[in-house]
Amino acid sequence: MPSLEETYRRYFDGFKRREWSTVMAFAHPQVIHNDRSFTPHGYVQMIQDSLVDLPSDLEASLEMLIADDKTGRVAARIRFDALSLGKASYEHVFYQFREDRIVQVWSLLQMSF
Repeated sequence: MPSLEETYRRYFDGFKRREWSTVMAFAHPQVIHNDRSFTPHGYVQMIQDSLVDLPSDLEASLEMLIADDKTGRVAARIRFDALSLGKASYEHVFYQFREDRIVQVWSLLQMSF
């Protein structure tokens, strides 16, 4: 069984490549994101909708990742670089995993573009 860090990195790699079926595979049948409940499809749609108005050359990278296998919790700081604008934004996000699937997400975006 892969560690929680390995599981999250696979999820994040799917997000970076915009492989939405991969992202959806990591979603529990009900995902709560900042107090809103989603199906796996709705969760992916919410992520896609959040990217619509952002620069097309946006690149995401993990600046910090902490994963606790005992509790199923992940904390990450994600850096988003808009190469054409020369600016970066950040997401500070916490996840609760159950059985290698995301059940809850708490996210705060710090946007500079």
